[in-house]
Amino acid sequence: MSGSSGAAAGGGAIYGLGIFGALVYFWQQADGFWGHVLAVLEGVVWPALISLFTNPASSPFFVFNAFVLLEAAYRWGFQETLATAAAEVVLYFSASAYTIASFGSLHQLLAGDFEMNRFIMRPLYLAIMGYLLGYLGEQEKLQRAESALMARLIG
Repeated sequence: MSGSSGAAAGGGAIYGLGIFGALVYFWQQADGFWGHVLAVLEGVVWPALISLFTNPASSPFFVFNAFVLLEAAYRWGFQETLATAAAEVVLYFSASAYTIASFGSLHQLLAGDFEMNRFIMRPLYLAIMGYLLGYLGEQEKLQRAESALMARLIG
């Protein structure tokens, strides 16, 4: 590994931390339901835009999508997390289609850095992650409701 690629990876990590910090800031500043919806939309759009400019099929910034799914699962629950995952999959395919179209032909793209396995598996990972995190978020919501009910009955 050359020194320049290591420096680029360090810069990417710092940039990623900055984006994550911005998302946390937007979430904390949100007031009410629509403010949180806007924060999630910002969270869904930023990873898609970052991936668009770094080749969506092999972007290291793909991991940021997991934070958005985790946020949706914790905040809302199962159905909303699945909807967020579906939005991320649509944005991923849109960014990938734009990348393919900008190369002119699929043959030119496949001759380059494009990895078909990642292109196919990443949306599947998003869907599975959305399902699992949504399930965990829904279970956590149910446990909170049960705890609140028990606290009211006891005290």
